[in-house]
Amino acid sequence: MTEPAKNILASSISFSFDHYESKNETTPFVLGSPLFGILYSGKRAQVGDTVTFSVSVSPADHTDRVSVEVSNGLEYVLSGDTLRVTVKQDRNYGTGRISVYATAENGAISANADYSFVIDPAGDPFSDMASVLSDYIRLKGMQYTTFTEGYTVSDPSKSVTHYAGAPAWDDMIDKSSPGWIKQCFDLIDRYKSMGFSKVNFIITDISVGFSAAI
Repeated sequence: MTEPAKNILASSISFSFDHYESKNETTPFVLGSPLFGILYSGKRAQVGDTVTFSVSVSPADHTDRVSVEVSNGLEYVLSGDTLRVTVKQDRNYGTGRISVYATAENGAISANADYSFVIDPAGDPFSDMASVLSDYIRLKGMQYTTFTEGYTVSDPSKSVTHYAGAPAWDDMIDKSSPGWIKQCFDLIDRYKSMGFSKVNFIITDISVGFSAAI
């Protein structure tokens, strides 16, 4: 006699960020992949862009049906455990919401998970460089903060960029250089490798000044 199939209920659902696809950032990407993916890992997205998540339902052999709901302005495609969410419009006051449900045969929800992220307008993701740089500094595990003395105070010749005005600022990047945005990120990376924990900067029409300290 054939035994009836077992119904195995899901006990939990979780999201993890996989990758980000940008329609707003011009290519080649400054950092090799979309800025919003690097900075925010699915916590922020611009209108027009797509965020891909991996969805994990436990136990793996569950028999429930998995379904998705998204807030107005979002579109999604669920294929296996891959969920692609595209921000078509901002129709939810700057917030995108995703809900994933595991539903048993009788319609009861056995597990669910909710996820929300900030929606930003379409446009150049580098238009607010102050926010971009401060967020990148924090991403690298350093503080974006003010302090009285940078690392060149005792020896201006130590300036990574050989800035003649050190120690007023430790480093200066000229915005007339075609690669100035990448140079800013590279300098922050250098600060991290040098063991600094604090970074400050000032953006003018012609340059970006940086200071760093332990």
